[in-house]
Amino acid sequence: MKVRTSNWLFGIMMIIIVGISLATTSCTDNMRAKSWGGEMSVNLPANQKVVTATWKDADLWILTRPMRAGEKSETYNFIEKSTFGVMEGEIIIIESGGGLKPTSYLTTPTPAEMDIRPIQKE
Repeated sequence: MKVRTSNWLFGIMMIIIVGISLATTSCTDNMRAKSWGGEMSVNLPANQKVVTATWKDADLWILTRPMRAGEKSETYNFIEKSTFGVMEGEIIIIESGGGLKPTSYLTTPTPAEMDIRPIQKE
């Protein structure tokens, strides 16, 4: 039984295509951004500030702290610079919330700020 060269090449090409497809689609965003390059976005919970970010194997760890009064939300771009400039990844960390409003301890909050409602008698 003779095997045609075109059938053999088609089979090899299909195996390569399926292998590449599985490698790029079965990874998580973290693994794709770190190992293969590309871009990943992380939206932080409201009123959290980025302190630092680091990798532990394929996991991205982000150290945050609560926003202080008057601080504004920012966007951080962590960019990988590889030796040959190929497969460079980028992680975009987006803060949300405008920070806490500055308050003075000498002022008394209004009833609207304290959510005070009159007691209704029956």
